[in-house]
Amino acid sequence: MYFEHKNVGRIQKHLRRFVGIPDSTLSSIIYDLVANSRKNNDTTHWQQEEIKKSFLINNEDESLNFKNIVKQLGISDDSTKQQVRKKVKKWNYQEPQKRERFALSKPVFSQNKDFAIIKQSHYCGNLCGRTSINLYVFANSKWNKVTWLLQKVS
Repeated sequence: MYFEHKNVGRIQKHLRRFVGIPDSTLSSIIYDLVANSRKNNDTTHWQQEEIKKSFLINNEDESLNFKNIVKQLGISDDSTKQQVRKKVKKWNYQEPQKRERFALSKPVFSQNKDFAIIKQSHYCGNLCGRTSINLYVFANSKWNKVTWLLQKVS
């Protein structure tokens, strides 16, 4: 994922409002994110070991195996197993093009690692979905969403 210069003004407005950063600093952060998004355009897929407490599906045509998911995620609670079993059955029953799915890009960080942009997508069937590029700031020891920078809804 890389970021276009045309969205810089929108980002500055939101950062100014949410973060209270002086304009000169703000401009350098914005251009840093834009430059890093082009330089570090990581198009590799997530690996399962990089994502904790979630099960990674790399192919929408793939059928899921309940036992493998429970084992991989270390689920022992019967109530949680029941919920997972229900979701696996639903996934396996549906035609691949109708399966609900989520996608999350790898983050692009500012040089000082205080800001990041992430692309998130949700597909829920024909004419049902949302994609957005979101801006995050690291403050108070956690990542906080500042605003969306680009959003498409169908």
